[in-house]
Amino acid sequence: MNIDLFPTLVTLAGGELPQDRTIDGRDIMPLLRDGAASPHDALFLFDSDRITAVRGGRWKLVVESRYRGAVASFDDPRSYYSPNGLLFDLATDPSETYSYTRENPEVARRLHELLEHAQREFGSTVLQQMWSRPD
Repeated sequence: MNIDLFPTLVTLAGGELPQDRTIDGRDIMPLLRDGAASPHDALFLFDSDRITAVRGGRWKLVVESRYRGAVASFDDPRSYYSPNGLLFDLATDPSETYSYTRENPEVARRLHELLEHAQREFGSTVLQQMWSRPD
């Protein structure tokens, strides 16, 4: 991901990363040079200052999506997709056509916990549940 360019180039140039802020990218030279595993446990997808999805291995959890100019939140407790959003298995369904949230709730919960931790760590705002209707 492009987040890895900065730390990788800084390392290649012999520099040091800033210590006064969180840098979510990693030096990926071992991956490029030696075929090492990804240095990331999870990758976060942003829309401005909001984290909209998280990817961990073969799984991708989407909690917000932009469609035809509208933004939908999928993690509202009253939503059909509640409580953890849309979970896609990218190994078997790379087109993201079916959500496996109900079949794999433990995976969805684990990724949602990573997402919530990243929201706090990066100071991400959370989309208001604007599409939810009162009961």
